[in-house]
Amino acid sequence: MGQRNKRRKNKGNKETEKNNKLKKSRNETRKHRNKDKRKQKEPEKQAKQTKEQRNKQIRKQRNKEKETRKKEAKKETKKQGNEKRTKIRKQRKKKETNQGTRKQYKENNGERKK
Repeated sequence: MGQRNKRRKNKGNKETEKNNKLKKSRNETRKHRNKDKRKQKEPEKQAKQTKEQRNKQIRKQRNKEKETRKKEAKKETKKQGNEKRTKIRKQRKKKETNQGTRKQYKENNGERKK
């Protein structure tokens, strides 16, 4: 390898080193800048998180209330249905007993007439 090429190679190495140093310094400044930005955004982020948590809790509570209302309504309808059924059952029983007594009465009267 000639003298000229050696000099060129060395020069190239020096330039790459220089470029690498520049890159490093740029990266460092970028890192610091990003850190500063993050620090600035942190309070906003926390505020946002607390707001989201509050909303989440509110949503949870609303859902709970909704569920309880649903359950109560279900119980109420069940109760009403049971009341209806018992009423109908009583009426049927009454009818049957009345019919039975009528039959007996007729039979008794019929027997008496004979």
